[in-house]
Amino acid sequence: MPELVGPRVVVACMDYRLNPIVQRLAEAGGSESIVFRTAGGRLNRELANYIKAKKPSSISWVPHEDCGALKFALQQINGQSIWPTSPITKQTAGILRTALRSSGGGAGKDIPLEDFTKILVREGNARLAVEFTGIKFKTEFTCLEEMKGHSDKESMLVVSENVGLRPAQLSDYAEAFMKAKRGSGFKIEEVKLYIIQVPNAALASHDRCLAAEVLGIREIIPVLRGTPAQPRTHHIRS
Repeated sequence: MPELVGPRVVVACMDYRLNPIVQRLAEAGGSESIVFRTAGGRLNRELANYIKAKKPSSISWVPHEDCGALKFALQQINGQSIWPTSPITKQTAGILRTALRSSGGGAGKDIPLEDFTKILVREGNARLAVEFTGIKFKTEFTCLEEMKGHSDKESMLVVSENVGLRPAQLSDYAEAFMKAKRGSGFKIEEVKLYIIQVPNAALASHDRCLAAEVLGIREIIPVLRGTPAQPRTHHIRS
């Protein structure tokens, strides 16, 4: 099979702690890299088809420990939440049930988050490798310590329809947006900046709901498709 020469694709969770990692991976892929970020790094059928249509040379999937989206899904599977019909829950619950059946496990009740994460990463890796057969695929599981000391920071969410921008560039746009709204004293390094990045914001409507209802994020900053890159010296703080 001839080697593909399309863009490098990075798929990651919207968690603010992944911003430096996504930045590094995207920069390593050069100017043509494209980035997709959703709650839990979840890909629905539309996003998977969009990625395949781009004929990427490689795909890096970046799941991580201490994932808020997986905590939420696990609570729902255990009947502890009020949003049991979300796509995030349906997808993760389906993967979990398949994994438990294949391993002879039980129903998945009261499974620890660490074990839940390992199962979903293992099964997700297998599914995505099949989904993107013929494309160089790599899972970049990331260990993140719980960010103690950041609890007093305000959380904000960027929803970008431009998948060619890096976290640092989106950080710049967010800072400019918020300075126009709150004044010149606003500093982006003083917030936790979550990022959803998809080619059409409608594809991430449930992810936005999760950010608002579960994470309590009220400040949503839109970045429209076609927004130009404005490269300069950036500093992303985890």
